[in-house]
Amino acid sequence: MNICPPELCTGCGMCSNLCHQNAIKMTKDIHGFVYPKISSDKCTGCGLCTAKCPALREKKAGSTMKDIYAAFNKNKKTLKNSSSGGVFNLIANEIIKENGLVAGVRWNSDFCPEHSLASSFDEIKEFSGSKYAQSNTKRIYSEIKEALNSQKKVLFSGTPCQVAALKSFLGKEDNNLFTVDLVCHGVPSYEMLEKYLQQTAQGKKIKKVNLRHKSPYWDYCSVRIDFDDGSHYQKYTVDDSYFTLFNIGYSLRESCHSCKFTTTNREGDITLADFWGYTPASAKMRNYNRGISLIAVNTEKGAELFGKIKKDLNFEVKTYNSALRTNKSLSEPFTLPKENLAAFWKDYENGMTVNELCKNHVKTPFCIPNLLFLRRLKRKYGWMLKHK
Repeated sequence: MNICPPELCTGCGMCSNLCHQNAIKMTKDIHGFVYPKISSDKCTGCGLCTAKCPALREKKAGSTMKDIYAAFNKNKKTLKNSSSGGVFNLIANEIIKENGLVAGVRWNSDFCPEHSLASSFDEIKEFSGSKYAQSNTKRIYSEIKEALNSQKKVLFSGTPCQVAALKSFLGKEDNNLFTVDLVCHGVPSYEMLEKYLQQTAQGKKIKKVNLRHKSPYWDYCSVRIDFDDGSHYQKYTVDDSYFTLFNIGYSLRESCHSCKFTTTNREGDITLADFWGYTPASAKMRNYNRGISLIAVNTEKGAELFGKIKKDLNFEVKTYNSALRTNKSLSEPFTLPKENLAAFWKDYENGMTVNELCKNHVKTPFCIPNLLFLRRLKRKYGWMLKHK
């Protein structure tokens, strides 16, 4: 009993929230990705899960992206602790100021990414930083519906398929709901992340995980894992096996390779991403390499949110084409030859470690460019030459 074809299922978990008979549970497959499993004893055949499934919904053509910005948070501490430009933190703070709730992704005690609701400034700090594995949405859609029914403002942040799932679950627009979708590269399973963390820890207890540690910079940053004994693991993301497999696309969920949400018709009121390939056009933006975000305002609600936070940002207006030029996931998914993926997952099933998988399947790994410091200097101060 499938709600949608397995190769299309995004694992959003909406159907398990939706079923009034509690007949749907999210269960792991052999690669650790979650899929709905339907209990035939409980299912009444109402068809609601199929009718609401975002994977089966027709995606509209065209673009929703009205205004494009490059931006970063003026607060250096917040910027340092974020993966990109520290924009989401500002948006979340605005909702908390209005006694609202914020749904984002945090690490649980086992370093599994999971969606949860925050009601305080301290709680939303846990949402900072990219998690690079599929989040457990648990009962988040139902919790948001309850909050909205209580006339609470709610901000939801997630991948485009998760935002689409929330909207489908609710079934109608709500003036108190604000959504932020991320330009998503795709998601590995939590099982893949868990194995990587165990292999890296080598028996030590993990204290903190940062998959986008801004050392030395935002663009070529590091993976850093801190342990209870005071030691740590740190490697450039281009040298780290887990990040490399994610970046190239090997470890992603099957549906990610044909994702219909990799388009400029966005699901959120605001879309956030790294602004790869950015070059500053003025002095105020010269420190962009501490982290800079691409912001796409898609709706009136999005414009309202941006209007509230822009005083706390250094930002520039950018063009639609500049956003597309360096963000592949705004136009197409990451794909690999099917035979390569089949060989990769066969090795995974046979027990290869993450390091072994990377060594066996990544023939041309990423590397730090030569004379990178000169490239950075040129970008940082190139605006001066244009204004002479």
